[in-house]
Amino acid sequence: MIDFEVDVLPSTLGLSPEKFPSFRPIQGQGLNYALDTDCRFKAFDMPTGSGKSLFYVAYALLTGSRVLILTGTKALQDQLLRDFASVGAVDIRGRNNYTCTTYSWLNCEEGAIAGCRACNGGSNTYGSRVAEAREAPIVVTNYTYYMLSSLYGEGLGKFDLLVLDEAHNAADQVCDCASIHITAHEMFRLLRSRVPKGDLPDWITWASENLRDAISTVEQLKAAIQGGDRDKETMKDLKLWSALADKLTRLSVIAKEKLDTWVFEEKRDHKEETVWSIDPLWANEHVERLLFRGIERVMLTSATLTELTLEFMGLTTQDKSHPYYCTLYNFPSVFPTSKSPIYRIDMGFRMSQTTEKDPGLMAQADEVMAQIVEARMDRNGLIHSVSYPRRDRIYDGLSRLGVDILITHDRNNLAAQVQEWIIAVEPRAMISPALTTGYDLAYEACEYTIIPKLPFPDSSSKLVKARDEASKRKYSLNLMAQTLVQMIGRDVRASDDQAEHFILDDNIFWATKVKGLFPSRFTRLITRRDRKALPQPLPKLRRRLQSAPEIGTVEVTPQPRTVVRPIPPPDPAWTPGDETDDDIPF
Repeated sequence: MIDFEVDVLPSTLGLSPEKFPSFRPIQGQGLNYALDTDCRFKAFDMPTGSGKSLFYVAYALLTGSRVLILTGTKALQDQLLRDFASVGAVDIRGRNNYTCTTYSWLNCEEGAIAGCRACNGGSNTYGSRVAEAREAPIVVTNYTYYMLSSLYGEGLGKFDLLVLDEAHNAADQVCDCASIHITAHEMFRLLRSRVPKGDLPDWITWASENLRDAISTVEQLKAAIQGGDRDKETMKDLKLWSALADKLTRLSVIAKEKLDTWVFEEKRDHKEETVWSIDPLWANEHVERLLFRGIERVMLTSATLTELTLEFMGLTTQDKSHPYYCTLYNFPSVFPTSKSPIYRIDMGFRMSQTTEKDPGLMAQADEVMAQIVEARMDRNGLIHSVSYPRRDRIYDGLSRLGVDILITHDRNNLAAQVQEWIIAVEPRAMISPALTTGYDLAYEACEYTIIPKLPFPDSSSKLVKARDEASKRKYSLNLMAQTLVQMIGRDVRASDDQAEHFILDDNIFWATKVKGLFPSRFTRLITRRDRKALPQPLPKLRRRLQSAPEIGTVEVTPQPRTVVRPIPPPDPAWTPGDETDDDIPF
């Protein structure tokens, strides 16, 4: 056992003593666990504020490992680069972030598609960045870039250690990479094709029949650009046809003996356009090929890792002889429970498709939310609406009750509106379906959170139904639980921070009784309250934020409070979690 308070300090490993003066006890405990375990897969369920990034970087430095760190957000990628550049960290992003040296009006992604020798040969700005990353001891990138570059590009060299940050999303990242989505534009405008009749085998045949024409069109468009065509529409068409050719290639080679590992579904996207989707039933068929890729050691970290989460990635915590055996370490919260209470409010009904259509019940929910907000007009709050249609309903309901500090966003101005909300002079209540993960809302950025409905995935989805059937409903429950924990983990980020959390969906009463669904550090924060006797607010935080958290590149000037009106017209689309079955068992 190493004493990480005396024998080894961050500065011992070359890290900045100003940025990292010492290891936290939970980091030292986790490092000793990691160093004492030989198995390939190690999972660390570490609470918000425990310092996961210093933990896994220190492990890489202690073991002399060349490490690849995968993140889910650009903000975290930026943060890791700032914190660990001093010990050799380099980040790499997709080709579209770099300018083509041959065709200056294109980025490197477009240049590679157009046939630029520098872009395809690695002697351009992107290639220089890849070469730098291949030599770096610590490489930071995102899941999508890593998987696609390994499949279609040059890769980033050999690694001794793979770190999956926010690992609760890793299975979805793998499935998204393996999925194939044919749009109505590709079907009717590009291919001018009829929709195949039948199920997946017919679509595989259809893909094979159309592949040659797609490849021929790609070559014609490449030749036009190489001949001097600078028309933006030509490049746009080339990118569309190249993406379509890739989809048709992947669809045409799906093994017919493995059709039961895929789910075919016709659905609508957020623009209400038809999309034909072919999705993996589970990630375990693809996770080694796309993600693990033979790397000797794999470390998974998140604030919401459970045995179920690992199981959906093809890992097991039970059978030590299994090639994908994984140790799972659960850590307690590092914050006082009194500073992060979770109140489950007795509403007298569960949120469901039926109850959300009842104006009387929704009026009751609005009244409770209005009382919570009006008792906390001196501080910022967040209402997780889960979907955009519900956002509009809540905004209208609270506005009718006289709540005038509301702010929201649409799909295109999320970063700007969040910045405005955080740094405005006067407090506001943000209503959002999109702040479940990736945002650190510490201190006065957010001092209370309201969750009107548990974030169950869309139960009408054929893919969700297939996964629930195969897992005896564990999939939906696990996804809901990890999303809920992430929602509540947005605001309390340090030991001197605090925030209150209110759950207004009576489904929480039975959900917390499902064994292994939630971390114990989460359930012990929950207390039951009557909607007619809501708790008094915690004392107002007096620590002022010096600046807004790193959430994007938009710069916003602080300004006094203004009431942000509902965004017209209401977004007709739903997001996952918009529907809940009435037959969920208590």
